[in-house]
Amino acid sequence: MKQALTWGCLLIVLMGGLAAVSANPRYLEELAIGGGYGDSADGGAWIEKTGAILTDASITANGNAAFGENEAADHSIGVTAGGSNQTYVNLNEADAVNGGAIHYDGAGDKLHIGTRSGSATPVDAIQISKGSANVKVNGNLTLGGTDVAGTASINFLSTNAPVKFSPQTTSNSDCYVYFYRDTNTTGVRQIFLFKGDGTGSSTLTLDAPTGNIVSNGDAQFRGGDVDAGQDSTTRGVVTAWDGSGGSAPGCIKIASPNGTIWYLFVEDDGTVKVHNALPTANTNGSIVGLQF
Repeated sequence: MKQALTWGCLLIVLMGGLAAVSANPRYLEELAIGGGYGDSADGGAWIEKTGAILTDASITANGNAAFGENEAADHSIGVTAGGSNQTYVNLNEADAVNGGAIHYDGAGDKLHIGTRSGSATPVDAIQISKGSANVKVNGNLTLGGTDVAGTASINFLSTNAPVKFSPQTTSNSDCYVYFYRDTNTTGVRQIFLFKGDGTGSSTLTLDAPTGNIVSNGDAQFRGGDVDAGQDSTTRGVVTAWDGSGGSAPGCIKIASPNGTIWYLFVEDDGTVKVHNALPTANTNGSIVGLQF
């Protein structure tokens, strides 16, 4: 009788356990591998009952990795630097011969994006400073306009700056073009051309709304005409200013058919004169024809 009672109790317990399993089955709750994650001796791994996996070693997979497919919440992937304060994400082609790299330099506080040839150190194409929208392109920047039905499309590079650019460079032989748009003034859009180290005055300025051009050097036209104004609409004015101190008159340089150079200018009283050298005073040259 006592033995039958014992078996009866065991049967009730087993039936209750089976009922519980069938209603809400539970499997292996937790698994520790090695010393477990964070073990001071040699590390290890944990697989927790929530499904979380923690490991002190690397994870290698021949398949794909998918995160957040249920879209129940936002997800992220974090990579934290170690003692060298550097983090990398490498994108390799077949056999890992070449590839791309995304690298954050914690020491220099910059994000680097580039490519790698062979086992060489990745060459940075783009650098982005931390906490800012400042981007440095280390090579040529091409805007990918394409041909559509034989007509070239144009891509625009737009910059909004509250003040005029103050460019800096370490090369004295380069030429730089800077675009400036004053966001506080309607219609002010200018293009500045700098040569040398980029500091100081621009050598060429183009004001987009008016079309005015200011150059600190010579303007040479290898062909065609120079027109000032528009017929019956806008008066054309060509100005040749006097030189330093007002002693050197402004002039027009003209070449004769055989290539002889003459300079046409006026004295202070309006007398038109011509000289075979660049005039430096009223007394230079000869009076042209009969005047007054």
